[in-house]
Amino acid sequence: MAVALALASSPGHGVVDLPTAPLQSAAAIPSNILFLLDDSGSMQFEMMPEDLIIFSDAKYFYPVGRPVIVYLFPPPNNQYNGLNYSAAIPAFDDQSYHNFFRRSSANNNIFYDPTITYTPWVRHDGSSYGNASATAAYYNPANTGAGTLNLTTEKTNVNSTLWIKGTTPGDYSLCSTYACQSYWPITFYMYKGTGDRALASSYVKYQIQGATGYRTDLNGGTPSAVSSFNWGSVTRTVAEETQNFANWFSYYRSRAHAAKAGASIAFAKLGTNYRVGFSTINTASLGNVIPTSGTFDGTNRQNWFNALLGAPIPPQGTPLKESLSRAGDYFSRTDDSGPYGPAPQLSCRRNFTILTTDGYYNEPAVPLSFGNEDNTAGSTITGPGSQSYQYVPSRPYQDSYTGSLADIAMYYWRRDLRTDLTNNIRTTSTNPSFWQNMSTFTLSLGPQGTLTPPPKTPNDLAALTSGSKVWPDPATGEAKKIDDLWHASVNGRGTFVAAKNPTEFAEGLVSALNTIGESGGAWNVALTSSTVETDGRVFVARYDGSWGGDLWAVAYNATGNMNTTADGTPIPVWKASTQLPAAADRKIFTWKDNGGGGIAFTYNNLSNAKQTAIGSSDVVDFVRGVTSKSVASGGTLRNRSSLLGDIANPAPVYVKASNTVFAPANDGMLHAFNAATGAEVFAYIPGGVNFADLKAFSSPTYSHKFINDGEIAVSDLAATGKNILVGSLGRGGKTVYALDVTNPASFGTNNVMWEFTDTDLGQALGKPVIVKLNTGDWAVLIGNGYNSSTEKAFLFVINLNTGALIKKIATGVGSSTSSNGLATPVGFDQNGDGKLDLAYAGDLLGNFWKFDLTGASSAWTATSMFVAKDASNNVQPITGGLSIAIDPKTNKRWIFGGTGRYLSNSDVSSTAVQSWYGLIDDGTVISSRASLTQRTLSAASAQGSYLTRTFSVASANDMVGKKGWYADLTPASVASGERIVSRSQYSAGVLYVSSIVPSSDVCASGGSGFVNAVDAFSGASLTKPFFDINNDKLFTDADKKLEGGRLLPAGSIRTTGMIGEINVKKISGDQSTAQSCDTTGACKALPNLNLRALSGRISWREIVTE
Repeated sequence: MAVALALASSPGHGVVDLPTAPLQSAAAIPSNILFLLDDSGSMQFEMMPEDLIIFSDAKYFYPVGRPVIVYLFPPPNNQYNGLNYSAAIPAFDDQSYHNFFRRSSANNNIFYDPTITYTPWVRHDGSSYGNASATAAYYNPANTGAGTLNLTTEKTNVNSTLWIKGTTPGDYSLCSTYACQSYWPITFYMYKGTGDRALASSYVKYQIQGATGYRTDLNGGTPSAVSSFNWGSVTRTVAEETQNFANWFSYYRSRAHAAKAGASIAFAKLGTNYRVGFSTINTASLGNVIPTSGTFDGTNRQNWFNALLGAPIPPQGTPLKESLSRAGDYFSRTDDSGPYGPAPQLSCRRNFTILTTDGYYNEPAVPLSFGNEDNTAGSTITGPGSQSYQYVPSRPYQDSYTGSLADIAMYYWRRDLRTDLTNNIRTTSTNPSFWQNMSTFTLSLGPQGTLTPPPKTPNDLAALTSGSKVWPDPATGEAKKIDDLWHASVNGRGTFVAAKNPTEFAEGLVSALNTIGESGGAWNVALTSSTVETDGRVFVARYDGSWGGDLWAVAYNATGNMNTTADGTPIPVWKASTQLPAAADRKIFTWKDNGGGGIAFTYNNLSNAKQTAIGSSDVVDFVRGVTSKSVASGGTLRNRSSLLGDIANPAPVYVKASNTVFAPANDGMLHAFNAATGAEVFAYIPGGVNFADLKAFSSPTYSHKFINDGEIAVSDLAATGKNILVGSLGRGGKTVYALDVTNPASFGTNNVMWEFTDTDLGQALGKPVIVKLNTGDWAVLIGNGYNSSTEKAFLFVINLNTGALIKKIATGVGSSTSSNGLATPVGFDQNGDGKLDLAYAGDLLGNFWKFDLTGASSAWTATSMFVAKDASNNVQPITGGLSIAIDPKTNKRWIFGGTGRYLSNSDVSSTAVQSWYGLIDDGTVISSRASLTQRTLSAASAQGSYLTRTFSVASANDMVGKKGWYADLTPASVASGERIVSRSQYSAGVLYVSSIVPSSDVCASGGSGFVNAVDAFSGASLTKPFFDINNDKLFTDADKKLEGGRLLPAGSIRTTGMIGEINVKKISGDQSTAQSCDTTGACKALPNLNLRALSGRISWREIVTE
C-alpha cells in the first residue's frame, strides 16, 4: 500500500526581500527616551560634593561675605556659552588648605584622579574627540572659542583672578594683588590614607613641569624628580601622565564636562532602535524634542550628540520638578508630531525619561498642582482581553507628603496618558504597565541622600517595602531631596544611581540604558515553529525584545493541556538559558575552512578570513557566553538578556533515541539540549554562517539579524543506522549542513559530516526531508528556497552520508523579474517498498510541482500539476508544505496545500485572495480551478465563547468529474488578508490547517488566525462536529451552529493571535486536547478536537522521535 514518506511545513515579483527581524514581532518598536541634562549653574563647578563649594550670599557677585569658590583654574570668558561666576581660585600654595584639599581626588570627587584613565568625549558615530593637546588644552571642546591652556608651562601674573590663600578651612584670606600667584597647571595631591585631611602633612604633591615630573611629601619632604608614576594597577611615564591630565582637563574638569563625557560614552553604546530626545532641565518648552522620523542613527543621532555636548551652562537654578512635569506633559501629547507620531500613531511605544542632576532641586516659584499622588488610588485601566490594573497605595511607593518629585513621577506613571489609544504596551517583570505612561530614571552626580539605594548592598529598599523605614520628607533637608530623587525612580518603575564621581555617573547611565533596552517586550513565540512535543512534555522556543532566546520544557497538566498561568504563559520544567555550562566548558564546534570537517570554536582555530570577519577573540568569547567584556561590566560589547540567541523561526526537533532536543538560534549555533535537564550538550556553528554577523551580534548597537534560522531534520536511527541531523541556515545564509548526532554526549569534530552550497541554492526556509532512494542510498530532499542566483525553483537531492549532490531537479520556472523558489517538499512511496518514488512541493509562482524520482537520476523530472490562481487569474504563492493522503473509498491520491506568503514586510498588508486546495493526482495536469469544486466560508460569528465560521455543505454528486476542490479564504466574499503558510494535517477523513490574518498594526504582535477543518476529499463542511465548542467533552449537535437555516458544525475557529504549532494529544475516546502558542507568547487551549483515529501524538510538523 502506498504511504506518505514525510509531512513537513515551512514557514514573486523581484528579489524576495526577507527582513532582518521576525515579521510577527512587535518588540522592535523603538521606545522613546528623553534625556534631561542638568544645566543649572552649579554644573560649572570644578568641585564635588557640595561641602567643597563656597558661595557668597549674593551668589556669583563678590565680594559679599565670604568669597565664591567654585573653580580651580582661572576661567576664560564664556567657557560654557554663558556667564561665569565671579570667583576666587585657591592659590597653588602647598600650605593652603583650599589648595591641597580641593585639588585631591580623595576629597574632591571630580578632580583629577591618576588611578583613572580619562577617555575623550565620544561623537555620534562612536569616534573619539581625540586626546587633548597638553600644550593647548581646550577649556571646552564643544566651544573652542573659549580658548586653550598650555598645561606644560608655568603661569605667572594671572590678571583678573582673585587667589585665596587661607591655610585652614575657615581662612578665606586673599592675595593682595591679582598677580600674586604663579603656578604649574598639572598639580595634584594624593592623600596618604591616614592623618587629618585638613593638614598638608597628610598629602603627597605631584607636579609636572614641562617634561619633568616631581613628587613632594608635604610632611617636610623636598621635591624629587620622577621618570614614571605608579598608581598600583596603573603605571605611566611623565608624557603619559601629562596626556591623561590633559584629557581630564578638557573633558572632565567640571561637573558639566563629566556629565557630558558619561552621557556621550553611554549613548554611543546605545543601539539604533530607539527614538531619543535631548533637553535640559531649564528648557521652558520641549517642543518636538523626540524626532518622529527615523531612529537613533544618522542625522538624528548626530543632532542629539551635538545638542548634548554643546549645551550651554549659564548660572541658573535646578528646577527638577518643573522639568519632570514638562516631560510627562510631553508624553501626553496627542498630535502627530508628538511622541506617538507620526501618523498612524503607535500605541505600543514605551516612554522613558532620564533625569540627571548634580545637586538639590529648587522649589518652583509657582507651586505645581500635584497632590500626594503615591498615596492616592488611581483609576482602573483596562487593556485588550482581560488586562486590568489600578494603582492602590502600597509600600514602597506611598508616603505622607504632597507635591514631591516622587509624586510627579507617580502621577505620570499611574495615569493613562493617552486614553484614545489602545492599551497594548508589553509588560515586563519590573513594570506592569500596559498603558501609555512615563517611566522615570534618575541620576545624581555628587550629593548623597540619607537612605541607601540599590545596587549598593546592603540597601534600604527592603525596609521601605516592609515599612520598617519610611521615605523622609524632602522639604526638611537637602539630603532628603536626593532620597526624593530615588523615590521618583521607584514610583516611575525606573532605576536610580547616586554617583559619587564621574565614573559612577557614566556607569549609572549605562545601567539605566541597559534596563531600558531590556524593556523591549515580553517573550514572543515564532509563527511557524515554537513547539515540539514528546512523551509528557512540550518544548517551546521563545525570544524576547532584546533578542535573547530560550527553550522551555513544559509539562502537561491533568486536563491534557500545557501547564500555563492564567494569561497563557507556559510554566517551564526547565529553561535552557539557565542550564548553559560555563563559557570555557561549552562544547562548541564549527566548520574547518581548509580541508573540511569540524574544529573547536576558538579564535585561533578560525581561518584568516573568518578571524577578520569576526574581528577579535573577545567576540568569539562573547558568542561562547563570556559576559566580562559587556557594557554592564565596563566593556564595549553588548549586554545580553540571555546567553542563547533568539530562536525565531525553526522548529525544535526531539530525538527519542538520545533524549535530546535540537534547536538552531540566531547566535549562529545549532544547539543540542538534554531533554531531561535542559543542559546544553554541544553546539555547532555552520561554516556558511556570516561571521561578520557574529561580530555585529556582539555590538551594543546590534539590530537583529538572522544568522542560523533554518529548519532541521534528523534521520531515523533504526532506518539509517545513525541519527544524522541535516539543517539549513534559512534566512541566515545559503548552506546546508549535516552532523552525526547519534551520541550527542560524545559529539566531537569527527561528527561534523559535511556542508553543501550551490549557486542555485538560495535561502532555504523549508524543512529538509530524509528519504531512501530507489538506488538504496539515503538522501536529503530540500527546496532551494529564495534569492538563488537564477531566481528559479529547484529540488536538491543530496547524499545523506557524503553531502555529494545527486541531482538538482530544475523546474525552469522563475527569473530576475519574477523571483521563484521551492518550499518544503513531501515524499511519497507509491509501491510500499519503503523507497521514494515521488515528491511534491509548491513554489512562489503557485505551482504544485510533482517530481518523479522512479528511474535513474538522469531521468528525474518535474511537472507542474496545477498552478494556483485566484478568480482574477492572479498567481497565488505557495510557501508552506504540501500534504498527501489516500481516499480510502476511491484509492485516489490527493495533494493538499494552502496559498499565501508571509516573508517580506510588504506581505503584511496584502489582501490578495488566497485559497485552500485539495487536488487529485491521477497523472494529468489540472488546467485551471474550473476543474475544481468551489467551497465557501461564512463570516465569523459568536458561538459560545468562540468566534467560528462554517464551510459550505456538499451537494449530491458535486465532486463528480472534478479534479479536486478549493476554498477561497474570503469569508462572506470579503478578502481580509487571510492566508495559509503551513501545511495541512490529515486524520481519519478530516483535513485541518491553521491560517493567519496578519495585522498592519505593528503593535499587534502579528495579527490573528484560525484553525480550519473540512472533509478532506470534498472540501465541504464536516457532518459531525470537529470542535468541542461547549467544552462538555462530547461531540453533539450542541457543538453546531445555525448557518443559512441549517445546523452545521463549526468549520473554523478563531485564535487570539497568529498561531504557531498546534499540539494535539489524545486523552480518551474521541477526545484530543489541542493547544497553540501564538505570536504574543501565550499558549492557550483550543476546544478539544474530534480525532477518533488519532494514535499517539501529532503536531503541525513531522516530529522525529527516534
